Amino acid sequence: MNGVVSIPLSPVVWEGEKKAAVPRRQAAVLREFVVGPENLLVPIAIEAALRGRDARSQPAEANIEVQPPAVQPPAVESRAAKRATASRSSDTAARDTGDGDMLAGLERFLPAASASASPLVLTGPPGTGKSHLAYGLYNEWHRRWPDDPVRYVPAIDFVRELNDAGETRTSQAWRAGYRSCRLFVLEDLGHLTANQAAQVELIHALDAFVDNQSQVVITSRLTIDELPALLPALRSRLQAGLLVSLNLPGSDTRRALLEQLATSRSTPITADALDALAEGLAFTVPELFGALLFLETSALLEGGRIELEQAQQLIAQRSGGRAPSIRGIAAQTAKHFALKLPDLKSASRRRAVVIARGVAMYLSRQLTDKSLQQIGHYFGGRDHTTVAHGCRKTEDLIENDPSTRQAVLHLHRTLVGH
Repeated sequence: MNGVVSIPLSPVVWEGEKKAAVPRRQAAVLREFVVGPENLLVPIAIEAALRGRDARSQPAEANIEVQPPAVQPPAVESRAAKRATASRSSDTAARDTGDGDMLAGLERFLPAASASASPLVLTGPPGTGKSHLAYGLYNEWHRRWPDDPVRYVPAIDFVRELNDAGETRTSQAWRAGYRSCRLFVLEDLGHLTANQAAQVELIHALDAFVDNQSQVVITSRLTIDELPALLPALRSRLQAGLLVSLNLPGSDTRRALLEQLATSRSTPITADALDALAEGLAFTVPELFGALLFLETSALLEGGRIELEQAQQLIAQRSGGRAPSIRGIAAQTAKHFALKLPDLKSASRRRAVVIARGVAMYLSRQLTDKSLQQIGHYFGGRDHTTVAHGCRKTEDLIENDPSTRQAVLHLHRTLVGH
């Protein structure tokens, strides 16, 4: 689809589902890693990593097929008629023709990439898909070769485990557990830069992985050159592998991602609205999901589907405005319910306070990027389970209590400016 392909790694449940507070709706799942020309090296890197495992004895099984993503999901109105008209533009036809050339180019490059796919270092800013790729590859490896020892560890936990092993005098067993892996995934390399002992440990582990012909995958927000605190020996070993820098998704990739997310949540949205969001929101993947969830909430409140007008309003708001703060949401909610702001933070169990507090927490979850823990901290130090329960109760009231539904709708419009 316009040069966009998908890598069918094992499904990864999108963490953004925790924001939904809609338990009856299906969780959002990215079943493939969607990639466009802006990240052309990604399919090469993943295939090279998988093909490198036991390539001599299992070459066919190790191959991963790069496929076009599924299109026209049930929740999205088809745009096939629009694409099939006689007025189809020549540039669209050219892009369609280019898909085959792109995949052919990948195949030509694969033999060369296979020889240097470890360590595979994935770099890029948050939200570009490093963790999705790393964890998807980990799951795919485990699915194909369940008897292989594999490890997936955040760098901050690697440091902690190293310290714990030293204190308990179990360093030798700890090292043996890591170095016997056929696949080793280390997340967020930057957490090692302040700890030279951990860097030295990783250097020796990388050497052992080379001897064992194991696959190593490392993620980092910064490129290797942008981490000056790395030891020279570690830097040289990482640079000897396959370095892949991930970029933000392009418009065609964003369209395919939004389509996947809308399908996984059965979100009613028109094709024109999806097109507008893809063109108008040059966002990371989490931000795209947040935008879709925001519109989904509006559609739920108003009992309709997401139309082009709502998408355009959101684009205008996100381009020039600021999202409301938790305090701003709480203040507006308290005012609407004729309460004082401290009431929402108190331990009061009065029905009016409980309903208002639940509405404020629900809107905070929908309209900000704050976690359940952060929202609970603001509302009197409540834990994340309490916040989740409050959001679920508010969701029930939106569906069953007209007065709460109108209150949330009014506050929603007031807070977002339309």
